[in-house]
Parts: sequence; C-alpha cells; structure tokens
Amino acid sequence: NNFVALSKSETESTLKRDKEDDEKLVIGINFARSKGVIPETVEVEPIKVIDVYGKSANVVADIIQKSLGDAPQKGCVLVMSGLSGTGKGTTASKLQDALPKAISWSNGNVFRSLTLLAVTYCEQQGTPFGPEVLTPALLANFMGMLVFDKFEGGYD
Repeated sequence: NNFVALSKSETESTLKRDKEDDEKLVIGINFARSKGVIPETVEVEPIKVIDVYGKSANVVADIIQKSLGDAPQKGCVLVMSGLSGTGKGTTASKLQDALPKAISWSNGNVFRSLTLLAVTYCEQQGTPFGPEVLTPALLANFMGMLVFDKFEGGYD
C-alpha cells in the first residue's frame, strides 16, 4: 500500500532528523561548556514524561499546568522536548493562553538566529566560520542582539 510506505518513510525521516538534531545539540552543548558559555553541570528538577499519543494539545497543556502547581506564580522554566510534529508548539501556545505571564520560544529559532549572526559576522570580517570564532564574548554579544517580544500579536 502506497500510503503505508509513505507513512513509514516519513516516520523514518523524522526520527532520523530528530536523532541528528540530538547529536548536534550534544556537540553544541559540549562546545559551549568548553568555552565557558554554560556551566559544566546544571541542577535539573525531576522530569515529567507525558505520553501525548491520542491526547489533544489542550489535554497535554492541562496535565502540564496541573503538574506545575504554584510554580508559574513564583516563576519557573518549563522545557518541552519530543519528536518533531508531536505538538510542542501548539501545547506551548495553549499554556500561554492559560498562563498570562508565560513566554515561550523555540530553541531551534534561537540556534538558527545565533548561527545566522555568526555566519554574517564572519562574512563581514572576512574570517572563516569555525569554533575559534565563537568566543564567549562574541556569543554573549549575539545573545544581546536577540529580542524576545510581542510581534504581530504573538511572542517571538
């Protein structure tokens, strides 16, 4: 059946891309640690695993919101991870609707923005792009260029 073959192919492609993204993220984190941009170890609270299969974004957002308790009123950071296409962005939008102080962003957008800034910098300086260019000071400078604010009715 053509649909089954296409479905299998798309699933394998998504899993492969997500695995590659995971591997690149580990390399990036280790590189940032070696440059002193982020600490070697970070204390992380217990992780809550939510099986999203068959659940709407509203249901998942409700599960998350209940598990947070009063943390949103005190201030907290919530990190969602999962395979591409599993509803992380939609769930984040639902959480923003329910939690008026919530702001969300996609790490992918941050990494793409930093990459663009780094490549542009190297082109303007006539310097080849490479690890030696990405000093903590330069990365901090690039981070200072990023603005998370409300654009066209939504935060980005």
